[in-house]
Amino acid sequence: MLELVETKSEKIAAQRRFAKAMESAWNGEERRTVAWRPSSEVLPIAHNGVLWFAQVKPHDDQNTLRYWNSFGVYNDSGNLQIAVEINIPVESNSKAVSGFFAKDQATGSVYLMHDGGVGGGRPGIGQENFLRWSSKRPVPVMASDGNSRFGIIVSEIDGASLSVNVSSFVQSVIDFKAAVTTAEPAVIAEAEDGFSYKDYFKEFSGRKKGVRKKEFEYITRHGDIVHALSSWVLGPRGDFGRKVIKNAYIDLGVQDREGRLIELYEVKTNASRQTLYTAIGQLLVHENQAGEGVKKVVVVPKGEVVSSDIQGALKALSIDMVFFELRGQAVSICR
Repeated sequence: MLELVETKSEKIAAQRRFAKAMESAWNGEERRTVAWRPSSEVLPIAHNGVLWFAQVKPHDDQNTLRYWNSFGVYNDSGNLQIAVEINIPVESNSKAVSGFFAKDQATGSVYLMHDGGVGGGRPGIGQENFLRWSSKRPVPVMASDGNSRFGIIVSEIDGASLSVNVSSFVQSVIDFKAAVTTAEPAVIAEAEDGFSYKDYFKEFSGRKKGVRKKEFEYITRHGDIVHALSSWVLGPRGDFGRKVIKNAYIDLGVQDREGRLIELYEVKTNASRQTLYTAIGQLLVHENQAGEGVKKVVVVPKGEVVSSDIQGALKALSIDMVFFELRGQAVSICR
């Protein structure tokens, strides 16, 4: 499980490693004007030709001493605009700031986290809509006082996939804001199904669960996996007669032209017995709510071995299995 990084010295060390690794991976160096309302500042940035990153060391901003990590779309002229900030408070873990670090108790690996509270000053931009639209899956992080804080795993800061994972997260925010701007119905619609992330957070608070290191990468890329699955389900040109749905508990569902739920997909980070027990239960519960005849599918990493008795149970319950594979920024889905 993940625990909150709380000491000032650990946070400073983690921030230094993160910034150094980002500047090494995105090795384009410039001094550029970064603009935000109502101000701007000339800052040293790192970029990869597509996205840019800037770090400002601890400063007092609204009475909270913090590292300021900003990201946005790179262009070779004009001012740079901020798409998302992942700021790290130094002397506290104030929930008023979206960023924080977490450490895996088992391996000591440190992860950059974001609570999903993206801003932008436009109706429809906020945590609930971002989580629903992006399919990012917040995980609980335990604090020393026994409380938990939820966050999206952006990336392990010392991992080889840092650049890919940060790019994925930043691009998801950019795409989400673009969807809001164009009034994409799936973004601006209220949560008609009644499943909110407030309920999700409450249900999962205090859960203590061990996760293998490789599974953190799947959790980190959960939104990308669901997006690839959506394209795979609907086909390369989409299916205007069917609609993909998602909420705090359903990874992906498909409705027909009449609005009936006809397919359910549950994405898991492994194919262990206990994980598949959970997947089976989730699929059966949601099938019961939707009515009989729903196609049920569990989605696990390619190469996972499923025990024969679980395979038999899946067959008896009419639950199919498909697989995903991460290859750099690409996600592939196969049977």
